[in-house]
Amino acid sequence: MAVAGMVGRTDERRVLADLVRGARDGRSGAVVLEGDAGIGKTTLVLDVCAAAGSDALVLPGACLPLTSVAVPLLGLRSAVRGLPGAERPVCLGGDRGVPEPVPVAFDDWLTDEASARPVVLVVDDLHWADDETLDALTYVLAGPENRRLAVILTVRSTDLGPHHPLLRWLADARRFPRVRELVVGPMTRDEIADQVSLALGGSAHTSLVDEVCARSRGNPYFARLLVSGLEPSSRSLPPQLPHELSSAAVRSWSTLSLGARRLLVTLALGGRPVHGRSLDRVADIAGLDDPGPALHEAVDAGLVDLGADGSVWFHHPLQAEALEQGLLPEERRVLHAGFALEYAHEAREAPTAELAETVSDHHHLAGQPEQATLWARRAADLMHASGHERGRLRMLRRAACVLPQGGDSREDRLSLLHEVQEVAATVGDWPAELEVIDELVALLDESDASQALEVAVLLVRRGGLRFAMAHGNPSDDAVRAVLLTEGARGSPQRRLALAAYAESLLWEERVEDGRVAVTEALAGGGSPDDEGPIGVGPTGVGPTGVGPTGVSPAAGDLELLSWAYALAAAAMLAEFDHDTERGRSCGGRAAELALRAGEPRAFIAAAFFEANAVSALSSSLWVESASRRREQMEAAGFPPPYIAWLSAAEATCWFDVGRPQQCADRLRVALGSEPGPLGDAMARQAAALLACHQGRQSEAEAHLARAEELVAASAAHSVLELERCRATVRLASGDRRGAIDVALSVADREGQNQLGREWLLPLAARAVADLAAGARRRGADPSAHLELLGQVRARHPHVLTEVHEQDERYARVIAALDAVYRAEVARARADADLATAWVDAVRLLAQTELAWDEAYACRRAGEALLHRGDGDDRRAAAEVLRRGHALATRLGAAPELDAIEALARAARIPLEAAAAAGEASSDGARLTRREREVLAHVVAGRTYPEIAGALFLSEKTVSSHISNMLRKTGAANRVALAAWARRGATGG
Repeated sequence: MAVAGMVGRTDERRVLADLVRGARDGRSGAVVLEGDAGIGKTTLVLDVCAAAGSDALVLPGACLPLTSVAVPLLGLRSAVRGLPGAERPVCLGGDRGVPEPVPVAFDDWLTDEASARPVVLVVDDLHWADDETLDALTYVLAGPENRRLAVILTVRSTDLGPHHPLLRWLADARRFPRVRELVVGPMTRDEIADQVSLALGGSAHTSLVDEVCARSRGNPYFARLLVSGLEPSSRSLPPQLPHELSSAAVRSWSTLSLGARRLLVTLALGGRPVHGRSLDRVADIAGLDDPGPALHEAVDAGLVDLGADGSVWFHHPLQAEALEQGLLPEERRVLHAGFALEYAHEAREAPTAELAETVSDHHHLAGQPEQATLWARRAADLMHASGHERGRLRMLRRAACVLPQGGDSREDRLSLLHEVQEVAATVGDWPAELEVIDELVALLDESDASQALEVAVLLVRRGGLRFAMAHGNPSDDAVRAVLLTEGARGSPQRRLALAAYAESLLWEERVEDGRVAVTEALAGGGSPDDEGPIGVGPTGVGPTGVGPTGVSPAAGDLELLSWAYALAAAAMLAEFDHDTERGRSCGGRAAELALRAGEPRAFIAAAFFEANAVSALSSSLWVESASRRREQMEAAGFPPPYIAWLSAAEATCWFDVGRPQQCADRLRVALGSEPGPLGDAMARQAAALLACHQGRQSEAEAHLARAEELVAASAAHSVLELERCRATVRLASGDRRGAIDVALSVADREGQNQLGREWLLPLAARAVADLAAGARRRGADPSAHLELLGQVRARHPHVLTEVHEQDERYARVIAALDAVYRAEVARARADADLATAWVDAVRLLAQTELAWDEAYACRRAGEALLHRGDGDDRRAAAEVLRRGHALATRLGAAPELDAIEALARAARIPLEAAAAAGEASSDGARLTRREREVLAHVVAGRTYPEIAGALFLSEKTVSSHISNMLRKTGAANRVALAAWARRGATGG
């Protein structure tokens, strides 16, 4: 079955394209494509045939599963059906007589046709071929080598049971020297993501792609059917399979005997591979005395596979799902009850977590909640004993789901929910923890003083989770927690509530209100260690009285936890007071306490505020501080989502300081885990900026769209740099007015700070300058653009800044970006001193770590100096362009690299970089921009995974690019390719 618009399959396409190319050059060959039904074989072949060239004769044939009539040579007859009668081979029904034998005559006809033009013969679904077709193909494959003929055969491997007659033919065909086999395997996750986005007509959500990958197992046909009819905004698949997919999944099943069908339906409902006695039990439940004949029939039909251990299970899980959904509810309950009894017996003899979970599942689906709960708890205990905490959480949630609510079971339920929350927190499953906290808050009695304090702690925890998951503003929970602890001043619950409340106030920049909350949280003394008291006055460190010291973990994690949060809030307040010493001290002490308490969220908050005290965000000092704390998290075994969250923040900073490889390394961790919506959005914005600056526009737009979806209408939005990201991506796409609108929406917003705001006015001015320059080139009047720029400049004469940042490095960043802003204004106005403005911007940027901005400024400075045009200016232009080229090469900034190289070529200025030499070799080989990017990494000696990670490509794509370069340059291998590039760079 062809899949419209299929994407990916780079390696397979290359093999088929090479086959056709060889045929054009006079070398015959054949490829046998094997793969599951729906895996995309036919579409691959059709795509390659479409690209074969208008002069080629493409003969697309197909075999069919006819049952009531036999058509000899159907695969070949259908291949020539589209030819006029006079041109068809006589042996297959042409207008002239019928020569004998057919294989010889058909081969002679192909030889005649191949002498006039390239011929591509396709026979699809060879597993349905008749013996006459196979005999003719055998003769063709054994034919002469020097003819312009390519043969492509497709075989559905699921239809090749162990006794299928085609197996012997394939064994013989493999012996021919010019026949190659190619197995078409499942699509990668990236390919499925592209396929799903194409089917939906928009960028697919990550959660949807993950679910489609899991359920389709990379089968593009099943993937397309799974999302059929869904909206582009869908985040998950519906519970029921689409009718077309169910029909496709069980099509082969419907041809089996009644006994085989009954066996497979029962096996599907069992939900797990079986062997030995378990298979006999499945047969008993299905009402079969001997499962052997039915099982062999199913294996021959390709519906089930026999594992190396003798296990039996469906070839594709969707087949089991489709068969199960075809049962009536009462039929399901009866069968589930039967399986529960059968597997319970086995589980008692040899208890395993997997068996206990299976028994619980069947009891639950049979409508037996007490037994389901019992077995879920057993499975949870077994998983805990083996260290499988995620499985334990799953089973505890199952127990909580089926355990009756209310009445005498309330205490049991509270105990179970507390256990679920503890395990969810341990493994970092935020949605599960948030769900159980909601239920706990609803069940606890706030009129009871002790339960009210428990609710307050849960509310603080819930507020943090809501913030991380972009589920609205967490301040509501903090306010409620403060109110609940009003009668327990001095308690750790009160301190925790005040710290959370202070943090929410400071995010809203209500500094004095936040100071009051922090002061009370720290009232009574310093931290729970012996490092002395902490003051929170605006003038710096000061005494706050005598309080508890030397608190150890034995005093309770809640005590440690409350102090960790309180000190983190104090560190945050120190930022607003510009008190670096206090911020570093409080942040560092908060991090150590959070580490002792095993509390990752408090640790992350402390790590952020400590790093902020060390340096401004866009600096290597900030990210080095954050990286050190992240390594501590890893050593402490904190849950992966928290490590991914901090990795996402590191990635943004590594990007800012011009370290793309480190940025990519952290993104691999952040995007490869589940850091929650906020962390995911943070990683996406960094990935979008990196992709945009390296010239991968569609990738940048997809990352940005996903980030916007994740934090839509959330208070978490203020801690991201989405406006900067939006303006950058829109500008790169050519949407200059959109970039201006985004930048000014923040610039004109009163009283609200926004991370990344420093770049917005330079980006807006750059967009206006582009519009004004474009108007002048067209001979149009740029005055409207200049009027807009004048209004912006009047309202905002300098770039926007973080109001509480006073770090020396940050001051240099602001001075440099302000110079870029002035230079863009001068470019828009075509000022006479434009070159001076850009040279000044380059000078100031060189004093920062903003390499991306410096590379761009170097290009503009070179352009302005060349335009001004005297001899000294030309020398200065050459120097600054070489500087920009070196930066752009190191950064992999492909758009900037292309622009600088084009400018240098036009001005006849030589640039010193291997990438420039790699553009064209002495023998005329020309490489694409992406190939040049890959080549630079090859020259540096990097591996395929390293290149893939640096350029955000799949390893298959990297391999494809390198293969293309080997072909273009004639190099034998990667070593020779690197040597070729170096010769080009040195002129050798």
